[in-house]
Amino acid sequence: MASASDPVSGTTGLPPSDRSGKRPVILQLVPRLDGGDIERGTLEIAAAVVRAGGRALVASAGGRLASRLGSVGGEFIEMPMRSKNPVALHRTARRLADLVRAEGVDLIHASNRIPGWIGYRAARRTGAAFVTTYHRIHADALLQRRHDAVMTRGSPTIAVSDYTAQVLRDRHGVPEGRIVTIPHGIDLTVFDPKAVPGVRIAQLAAMLHRTGQLFGKSLAAADGRELKNMFSVSLSNYWRTHYRFGKEVRSGERRLGDTAIRSLLINTIAPALVAYAYYRLDDRFRDRAFALLHELPAEDNKIIRKWNELGFPAHNAGESQALLQLKAAYCDQSRCLECTIGRALLSQPYGQNDGPLLSLNEEAVLYGLAGSR
Repeated sequence: MASASDPVSGTTGLPPSDRSGKRPVILQLVPRLDGGDIERGTLEIAAAVVRAGGRALVASAGGRLASRLGSVGGEFIEMPMRSKNPVALHRTARRLADLVRAEGVDLIHASNRIPGWIGYRAARRTGAAFVTTYHRIHADALLQRRHDAVMTRGSPTIAVSDYTAQVLRDRHGVPEGRIVTIPHGIDLTVFDPKAVPGVRIAQLAAMLHRTGQLFGKSLAAADGRELKNMFSVSLSNYWRTHYRFGKEVRSGERRLGDTAIRSLLINTIAPALVAYAYYRLDDRFRDRAFALLHELPAEDNKIIRKWNELGFPAHNAGESQALLQLKAAYCDQSRCLECTIGRALLSQPYGQNDGPLLSLNEEAVLYGLAGSR
């Protein structure tokens, strides 16, 4: 059986470039780019394709990870990839085939059944190579087997484990030579202990020692002031001079600053409260998260400052978070016509005797907002 160390084609695993020097174009299909192993794997594959000299396209219905695609060199294409309606599926397959021809796509990679059927039809129409990754093992029922069948039509079909490869052989009859096993893994550099300063570990230890049940106390806190006090900890005399492990350093206070504490409350505590509200089906925790965000001052970063220049100041952390999300979901994806602010700007009257729709300064800020990642 082939393995991850046996690339399908060439030393990079990409289709070879043609004689004109055209870069290989790889198109990945996923339903949405939200959090999950398939979605994060999609970003990692896109980054690997770009590093190997290819173009990485991703077609999906969007999602919170779509804005990150550009940062790894990939290109996002919004396209419905979730509907099981046969008419919608056929329409999307035709649209995808047009995209494959227009962009010169060499290979289509599907990691889910609905995008798989769409990609398979587009590949048959255009002659592009079709590759699938078999992630999910469903119940061995006749209807499920027929639905899963498209995920076995890739050449090759990638299995994420030896067990998955066995299912492909035994249940679906996929020939041995068409199966490539590439086990799921993690990027260990993300969890490298060296990436976390020793002082942060010492601060967390002091916080846990003083507070005990950190999550429970966070749930019970009455307001943002109590939460802030909970995270305002001082190191013991020993850790003030030993926060670099194995080396004594000059003594210092080394407490979390106000900015760091606000960042923790905005990006950790508030989302945890919302998640807990959904888990317990208790809207009180969600309301507390919103109250916390409106109690905290707005963030101060390049994106928020540009919104302020456009006349949309953020008065609290809830509003600054909303503006950050607006940029990620609309500005970064050029969805101006779906955005209330974008429509308002574009609908301003413009006649022969009128001045420019936007001043040069406003245009510069808008282009900067859409371009800053």
